[in-house]
Amino acid sequence: MSEYSACVSETLKNVSYVLFVDYDDYDHDDIYEAFVLLGRSHEDTYGDVTYEGQLWFVGGGGCERLPSYGWYRHTPEQMKFGESRKYLYLHTDYCVTATISELWTVEGGKPMESAFSRINCVTYRGGNEFELTADGYDHFYDVVDDLHVGHTWKPYFFHYVESEDKIEPYEGVIISKEELKDLCGQDLAAEIEAEGYVLGDIICWGSRIVTVNYSIPEEKNGEIVFITYENIIWDCDAKDYWRKEERHVTSWKDAGEEGSYYLGYYDINDGKPCL
Repeated sequence: MSEYSACVSETLKNVSYVLFVDYDDYDHDDIYEAFVLLGRSHEDTYGDVTYEGQLWFVGGGGCERLPSYGWYRHTPEQMKFGESRKYLYLHTDYCVTATISELWTVEGGKPMESAFSRINCVTYRGGNEFELTADGYDHFYDVVDDLHVGHTWKPYFFHYVESEDKIEPYEGVIISKEELKDLCGQDLAAEIEAEGYVLGDIICWGSRIVTVNYSIPEEKNGEIVFITYENIIWDCDAKDYWRKEERHVTSWKDAGEEGSYYLGYYDINDGKPCL
């Protein structure tokens, strides 16, 4: 591919390595493109490796350097959707306590950054399914000081819609305690309330995952002074807690990811998530 060769020749003098190359028909139009990451790897005293690099796109019109962040926690990975679409994602080193992923594909022979890029962390599950892990400070609420603390990381569920050639978050609906019992085959709401906890929104997502919010209030002298927010994640298809073995779940009390789930978290407005 002459465009790729020209791109590498032009920029290689400024870097140590070709860190990554992927050459494929990203949008299934019988024209191949390439994404190329040129740069250097860095290993710290703990043996952790990060990558400093320049992400380039190579197509029929030549090559161009993309406005990517430039520091990454590992080299790019791909999501292959259906028969017609491919995305490239990169975990940036932008934040210390959260991973912000860039998400790229090709449209009409041009590189296109997704509206869901640079928001949260991509986890690809194969097929048309992936997650974005939303982080926030919503595990605890200090009522006295009116302060939310406690960093949490919660997966939200996404999929590629082949008929529309786009990725979308699964929509959710609020369901009742009775509907939750029917879906789970056990009365999780009753178990939560039996502990003296407060049941919150129960959301059934289009992925057939159910998230159950609940809170644990702490009182002092008859007044609530502190609240802990938790959740349960249930997989209706597996008929068990979501990714139970992988996450070492033993009961509903450790079947969540801390904090609270919200409908519409990934409604996109100018490329940003909103609550």
